[in-house]
Amino acid sequence: MNTRIVLHTLSIFLFIGIIHPVLGQECPSPGGLALVSTSGSSADLSWSAVDGVSQYDVNVEDANNNPIPFKVETTVSGTTYTVGGLQSGSEYKFKVRSICGGDHSDWSDRFFFSSAGDGGGGGSGNGGDNCTAIPDGLAVSGLSATGATLSWNAVQGATGYEVEVEDGDNTPPFEMNFNTVNTSINVSGLSTGGEYKFKVKAICSSGSSDHSPWFFFNTDGSGGNGGNTGGGENCTTIPSGLAAGNITGTTTDLSWNAVSGAVSYEVEVEDDENTPPFMVNINTANTTITIEGLSAGGNYKFKVKAVCNSGSSDHSPWLFFSTGDGGNGGTTPGGGNCTTIPTGLVANAITNTSAELSWNAVEGASGYEVEVEDDENTPTFLFNANTAATSIMVEGLVEGGQYKFKVKALCGEDSSDHSPWLFFVGGSNGDGGPSTGSCGIPSGLAVSNITDTSAQLTWTAVASADNYEVEVEDAENTPVFDLQLVTAGTELVVNGLVAGGNYKFKVKSLCDTLSSDHSPLFFFTTSTNGAGGGAGNPGSCAVPQDLTAIDITFDAATLSWGAIEGVTGYEVEIEDNENTTPFNLEVQTENTQIRVSGLVPGGQYQFKVEAICGIESSDHSPWYFFTTTSLINVANAVNNSRLALETISDRTDLIPLYVQVFPNPASDFLQVDLREWPVDRTSQIHLVDFTGRIVFRADAAHGSLLQIPVAGYRDGFYQLVVQSGKSLRTKKFLINH
Repeated sequence: MNTRIVLHTLSIFLFIGIIHPVLGQECPSPGGLALVSTSGSSADLSWSAVDGVSQYDVNVEDANNNPIPFKVETTVSGTTYTVGGLQSGSEYKFKVRSICGGDHSDWSDRFFFSSAGDGGGGGSGNGGDNCTAIPDGLAVSGLSATGATLSWNAVQGATGYEVEVEDGDNTPPFEMNFNTVNTSINVSGLSTGGEYKFKVKAICSSGSSDHSPWFFFNTDGSGGNGGNTGGGENCTTIPSGLAAGNITGTTTDLSWNAVSGAVSYEVEVEDDENTPPFMVNINTANTTITIEGLSAGGNYKFKVKAVCNSGSSDHSPWLFFSTGDGGNGGTTPGGGNCTTIPTGLVANAITNTSAELSWNAVEGASGYEVEVEDDENTPTFLFNANTAATSIMVEGLVEGGQYKFKVKALCGEDSSDHSPWLFFVGGSNGDGGPSTGSCGIPSGLAVSNITDTSAQLTWTAVASADNYEVEVEDAENTPVFDLQLVTAGTELVVNGLVAGGNYKFKVKSLCDTLSSDHSPLFFFTTSTNGAGGGAGNPGSCAVPQDLTAIDITFDAATLSWGAIEGVTGYEVEIEDNENTTPFNLEVQTENTQIRVSGLVPGGQYQFKVEAICGIESSDHSPWYFFTTTSLINVANAVNNSRLALETISDRTDLIPLYVQVFPNPASDFLQVDLREWPVDRTSQIHLVDFTGRIVFRADAAHGSLLQIPVAGYRDGFYQLVVQSGKSLRTKKFLINH
């Protein structure tokens, strides 16, 4: 079965895509690098042509034995380049990469060369004993608990070798750099059962090669940690045959060839040039995965490394691909909102190194984002992936490790808040280690038998809990009270309260070696002194629901929510979301809606509401996400320090509107001519800068000539937006002082 990964990306309006002309095709690195000829101050360089490629990036730098810094990076047509400005008899190196439409390949291996000496014929002339051959045949022998013999094949022309040895995962720090004229070295001072890796590069009279891929090995595990003896099934083979197929505007299937001995593969997918940010890092036992949530016309790249029992290979070279230029799937502002947080989180099928995580489906969700992290006393672990399913298998855990995961629903362009963390423990080998399982959050909190000075607190049992930690605190206008205790039951009588006091309590589960998150707070009030004193209305202040955003324009929106009986008001928080100018507003109101202005066109926002019930308040509602109307597409394309703006097409579905702006460029004033504007009503004038921020707004009457001062604005391109009812016209102009 293929592993299916769904990546959710919020729409980003700072974006212009460049489409690779050959979708899904690899952009190969050039080979055959050579030095054709050299003089004291220049050199003719060449390389082999790559099919379909007409341009190449060339990088030339000083090499190891050249004390004078030198660097040239240029783009050329053809397969030769003459570099000048060299120092006679000095050492240099160069590399080349292919340019494939909007993409480029990885750099080639470096080629080392010497410029000719002053007497003529000095230097290598043709590369001499050039170290382009990378050492191969890496091997480990003579393994003990604390040492090993490392070896490799000889490289013709090499005068020596540089060896690097480092610690791997879950191993005390170790690092060694060593130069030798031999093809093997003995390494000591390692840790029993430790994981290590080494690499080698050849050193020649003219420079050095690139490093070999890492070779992974474990020391003898007889010291007690169960590590693999010897090199085990070592992953030196880098996955090949990378391909991207079945490409649409938002999805693609990625594949690669299997590696003998690999137990899984680690895949990284990232955005490339001129594409909204996108990244996924996932492990899979398969040789193909499906990626979703890409942007239409976007440029992407992915690489793969093999994971074996004894370590992992190096990553493959990046493979570049572009999505199709289909529709962008934009949503109507405010639509497709995810207010429902996933529930029913469970960790099961737990082994020493893996667990299956699952949750309940959310109606309307197109996918889910899952985060898994290490908890206390556990090696660092972080897993973040998207999936269209309601379960996912996580690997790479450690025996007896403590972990937690949370999930949020993805609905079109929006997402819910995360669920509370669900805690679980990795498996054990039956040697007395921690037991497996997950720890749920207590629910069903209630208060009964309230008196002047006491109350009985209860909650619903959690199946995996051994005990519960209860916290009781004073709320507003009440003397300080703080009680924390652990109990095995699901009820607790609390004494020492004051008459008419306001209090709150919360509970978390304690499950063997871990605990859940706390439950939401539950508020209650004790009885008042004297006859006739009531017990108040114990309970939690209900959380507002049915959040929505209506009447959305490019700079404002009306936010509303369902009424709650008995509340005295509501507190509303509005914030910017991703890729939007910072915005934060907190408002208290007795109404169930407010009008918010001062937003930016095409901005992404979120708001949440909590109910105020006298002296207490509810939890916040989940965030509700909405997007303002976009007036312009802004491209942050910089060329010779100039900012380019591109407008959306004029609104052809509306009545023709005539607007003229002058002078262009403007320095002190901009004249806006509405004298032939055929709409007989007041219009709204806005100036929008290259970030999408409205810097000026005014009303203008039909048939007017408006003068706008612009002396105080910085140089650059701006957008004039004239709106009258549903009729709209945009004009681009430049401010240049």
